Amino acid sequence: MKGKYRTSDFLKYINTPLNQSTISSLYDASNIDMELCNLYHDFIKSLMKLVFNTYLGDNLMDVEAQKGHFKWCWETTKVNFNGEGIDFGDEPELYAYFIEFINEVYYSTEDKGDVLTLNITNLWLYMFNPNISKSRSDIDTFIDIYQLFDKSMKKNIKT
Repeated sequence: MKGKYRTSDFLKYINTPLNQSTISSLYDASNIDMELCNLYHDFIKSLMKLVFNTYLGDNLMDVEAQKGHFKWCWETTKVNFNGEGIDFGDEPELYAYFIEFINEVYYSTEDKGDVLTLNITNLWLYMFNPNISKSRSDIDTFIDIYQLFDKSMKKNIKT
């Protein structure tokens, strides 16, 4: 039985860089605002820095403590931005995305040294830099995250 997609198509989707014109068209079609893109990236950078700088270590934090730590980091980051007049709201999908991400790539990793934190920081820099060539998979992931942020922000706009 043949699947809907071939392996070669999948590998092309995740590996082949798109040209800048195609990337711009995809951003335009998804209504990506570069100023908001910078704001969302700033939120992620602040969140990640807080997670990395306040984590007490695996020997002191079990899974429940990690959940509490991330929640505190998330709420603290939101409060910090709120102090600047930026309300990220309470979008559960956005929170769920980032707690899953941090569980997968940070809390569950044994070596939480500088190399890991730099790699995570660089991942987000890469994802949110509109001038770097990306694959269709990268663009789709970026658009999904951007739209989660956008949904959260729009819930807080008073009309």
